[in-house]
Amino acid sequence: MVDMLRRLKTLVKDHKNELTKSGRDKVDVNVIYIICGFLLSSSRIVGLHRWLLPTHGVVLDLGCGQGLSFRALKLMPGNKIARAFTVGTDIFKRDLIEGKKQGAYHDVIYCDLRYLPLRNKSVEICLLLDVIEHLDKKEGLELLACVESVAKKQIVITTPNGFSSESVRDNPFWLHRSGWLP
Repeated sequence: MVDMLRRLKTLVKDHKNELTKSGRDKVDVNVIYIICGFLLSSSRIVGLHRWLLPTHGVVLDLGCGQGLSFRALKLMPGNKIARAFTVGTDIFKRDLIEGKKQGAYHDVIYCDLRYLPLRNKSVEICLLLDVIEHLDKKEGLELLACVESVAKKQIVITTPNGFSSESVRDNPFWLHRSGWLP
């Protein structure tokens, strides 16, 4: 566990360094603290890892952003997706490119989640990690139906509990448009 926390701290430090180099560190400082909070507590990533099924197939991270949560999952001991072909999708091109550059994914798809360019049962696992709240309720329900048709094995969804009016980044798609309850 100590080794995992050390690797997660390095991941957050790397992200902060990238923001500083790009001149976006002042805009994203709250995001860094949010990331530090959930990564360094490790409970979120450990919980995701616990529920994630092992696979050698395609793992699709929908609305991946820069791939921070996905990179943290890959750092977990006993990485269940080490042999999978990983693909990230996002509508915000700058973050998508950054996720690819940081090595989060084998490949990326620049697309709007409301119009997924994927065939039925074309991926093993679909991840929606803090994504669905960025769509309105109707779009979110349509996305869930679409993801159910795309995934063969597993769908993993995380979202804030209820509505959160978070909008701290310079990404116009970051705005929360709905709230979801268990």
